[in-house]
Amino acid sequence: MSASSTKCVHEPRGEAGRGPLSVPEGYLLVRSPSLSSSHIPAPREGSPVHGDSKKEEKDEKKALSAAVVPLRRSIAMRNLRVAKPQKISKSLPPVLDLTPNVSHVYRFQVASSGSYTITGAGIAGALGVMAYGIASVGTWASSFKIRKVTVWPSPSSSAVSGATLAWAAGTISQEKDVLVDRTLPSGVSVTDSVSFAPPASTLAGMWLSLLAFSSDIFVIDVESGSIIDLAVSYTLSNSFSTDGIVVASAVVGQPYYLALDGPASNKIVPVGLPTTH
Repeated sequence: MSASSTKCVHEPRGEAGRGPLSVPEGYLLVRSPSLSSSHIPAPREGSPVHGDSKKEEKDEKKALSAAVVPLRRSIAMRNLRVAKPQKISKSLPPVLDLTPNVSHVYRFQVASSGSYTITGAGIAGALGVMAYGIASVGTWASSFKIRKVTVWPSPSSSAVSGATLAWAAGTISQEKDVLVDRTLPSGVSVTDSVSFAPPASTLAGMWLSLLAFSSDIFVIDVESGSIIDLAVSYTLSNSFSTDGIVVASAVVGQPYYLALDGPASNKIVPVGLPTTH
């Protein structure tokens, strides 16, 4: 039934002889106890059953108004829902990796052309160290994983034009022992960057502990002036490593970022960061 229609109510039992009752527009007729036959008072003795007195009509209209409620209010009451209390979770806190993880891209510039062997010690120093002595620094990373090495070669007329990189395979591995090499042809003019991602079968393709300082990670041949970006992820240790790196000079409490090829060689130096050797 639409809100604009008119509903007619048939007369209650015990009130025969009257015409249908008209319900005002926008109202809905509901059953009321005051109109049921059990609640209609019995006629007094000597009075007519179908009287037309004004008092009787007034009482009937009063009972009808109590039985009719607005249609919109009726629909709102029907759609009313009682809010249920939210469910309280009784599960335990989830397991979290509480070790801080860092991902960063370090930039270096090559000071002299050559072939450089990058070891775990070189990468450990490049990630960042803190000086705890005038000639000793400790790393704040505990493990690392190389994501990608990108090289912007410097133009050169030498035999090694561009850049080459060879990944060192793991000494103990469940996979085939391989030496991965990606080399550009000699004499080729390179204007774009060259990217190298470590294969899964190589040592650099795994998470490595900084305790393995002497391990060779990769060998790179680059020209002087080339730019190297090292994308790496690493974890922060709970304390500075006791396996310190020896440098020529340092200020206690000062952070440093060492050359990628190590402080002794100091040819692939960081860009824009404090360093020592």
